[in-house]
Amino acid sequence: MPDDAIIKMSKKIRNVHLIADQGTDVQGLAERLPAGAELFIHGDAQAPERSPALANALLLIDCASISWDQSLNLLETLQNQMPHSQVALLGVEETQSVSAALKWPVLAGIFTDAMGPDLLEKGLEELLAGRFWFSREQMNLMASFRQTPKVPTQKPSEALSPREMEVLDLTSQGKSNADIANELFLSQHTVKTHLYNLYRKLGVVNRTQAVHWYQENH
Repeated sequence: MPDDAIIKMSKKIRNVHLIADQGTDVQGLAERLPAGAELFIHGDAQAPERSPALANALLLIDCASISWDQSLNLLETLQNQMPHSQVALLGVEETQSVSAALKWPVLAGIFTDAMGPDLLEKGLEELLAGRFWFSREQMNLMASFRQTPKVPTQKPSEALSPREMEVLDLTSQGKSNADIANELFLSQHTVKTHLYNLYRKLGVVNRTQAVHWYQENH
């Protein structure tokens, strides 16, 4: 999984704050921390209050000791209270859908319960160095959240009404507004209105450009 660690430019992190339920075994986690990193435990499964000490800390949510809904609520709280913090989920079930968690920008990494100690240690090193720890699938999913929905564009010809197309067709034949009005049983004022509307829809400014567009696209 090393190629799944995506670089994020930020300051190195020294402290790790674990948010867990009472009685969580933290010995294995403490043993996997890089030298110099300190571990602090919040055993009430509550988000710690904002403080300067957390500005340069990694916040770990122990999903193995609390429910997934609680984990998502903690993520939302941390997003609202400390939007510039770095948060990771620990002990996530391998089969758990994480799409709801990936939508929060504070989330910097996910450790599943299927990851062995070596991957845990590697991931912690990446996070404490200020980088991300996500799988390729998770990164692709995050990217999909940030893509602008594609709106089908309408062709100019499809935007014209049937009457506007008739006016444009007669215009391309070299007929005057009076001729068009007589042939379509319209007033000349109505013909001018149709021409103005179709100019706007086609992105042209005069009769000559409209005829040229018609010859190129019809």
